[in-house]
Amino acid sequence: MKTTGNYTAPPASFGVYAVSIVLAILCTLVWLAGWAGEFASALPTSDYTPASPAAHLPPAAQHYLQLALGQFAHLSSYHLLLNLTALALLTWGLATHHSARHWLLLSLFALLAVPAYLLWTEPLQWYMGLSGALHAQFTALLGLEILRPTHKGQCWHPQNARTHWPLWVLVAGLGSKLALEWLNPPGFSAALGGMVATQAHRGGVLVGLVWVGLFRRVG
Repeated sequence: MKTTGNYTAPPASFGVYAVSIVLAILCTLVWLAGWAGEFASALPTSDYTPASPAAHLPPAAQHYLQLALGQFAHLSSYHLLLNLTALALLTWGLATHHSARHWLLLSLFALLAVPAYLLWTEPLQWYMGLSGALHAQFTALLGLEILRPTHKGQCWHPQNARTHWPLWVLVAGLGSKLALEWLNPPGFSAALGGMVATQAHRGGVLVGLVWVGLFRRVG
């Protein structure tokens, strides 16, 4: 009999990889098309031509649209490669423990919620890259793995320490990274080709924690 105590993750479906592949293709196409500069400038209403649909949106909606679309653009080839590598590792290491539907919904939630954070909580004039969404996805999947019952249906049984310790190492690493970014902001990165948006990293972690709370409550 299968119970929460002897649960094992089902084999990953192609759909999980397909979601990440589509995301990677979109980012790569934007890079190859040279559209990064289109997202790097501020977007006041006057910057839109009357023929543009965005010209009729309120300024806040225009700004949100820029932040959301900017996630698919990158400042340099190194920036793109760094994020796509992180996406691949995240997909292989954690996302494959979940269904394609869950991975798709989490990805959409991250891509929509992180720009909202950057619009209202820690405002940025412009933003490019997947790092905020990646932080949200990583935090959410890591939190769900830690809360997954592995011994007698309990999350916090001492026996779980034997299986959960690598996850707690990842939690410590993520916490240390956020603390270092807060205390000593990296600023401009020549390798990335611009400023490191640590606000997006913090927002991503908060978005990921929200997802854990929602998923645990619903599921």
